[in-house]
Amino acid sequence: MKRLVLSVLISIGVFVAISPLNNYGQVENKEENHIYTETYRGIAIIGSPEFISKTKAALKILEQTPEFCIIQSSLGAIESTKHSGVNVCQVPPTYMVGDVTSRSSLLWHASTIAHDAYHSFLYHYEKERLGGKEPVLESWTGKEAEKSCLVFQLGVLQKFAHEECMILHLQELIRNPTYQNQEYQDRDW
Repeated sequence: MKRLVLSVLISIGVFVAISPLNNYGQVENKEENHIYTETYRGIAIIGSPEFISKTKAALKILEQTPEFCIIQSSLGAIESTKHSGVNVCQVPPTYMVGDVTSRSSLLWHASTIAHDAYHSFLYHYEKERLGGKEPVLESWTGKEAEKSCLVFQLGVLQKFAHEECMILHLQELIRNPTYQNQEYQDRDW
């Protein structure tokens, strides 16, 4: 019997992508649309073979950091989609990687996984602190939360990247993040 992984973005409507998994959570080829699923260290990776390969390589990089325990416990799936965002309410929490981001450098891709995992961490930490009640959006998506995610991303990136342009870009975003207010369907990253 096949299980289905549903990605639903609740905050701005419903976005659904269906990916087949076999009973063991292993790769299953759905020939007609070329969607594959593979698991790495408990995180499902959903997309093309190229996306899966690149994401596994990014996770292998992240695995070398102390931050990986937060990343691994905060994300259950990483899925190739048209736009980037994280669905923290989905079981498991899923980072949806947009086309532009998935085609970026390996280190940038890895750092964005860390970034969105930290959004999930903030959400679940706050929900636990509130005794299971839904946290306010500001606690995990607001400007200060975005700054925290960017600082987490920068910390991970600095362990591996010596490309000053990426580091300077994140430092600039930390000063005044505003991109997070863009509607999901309008994101070009």
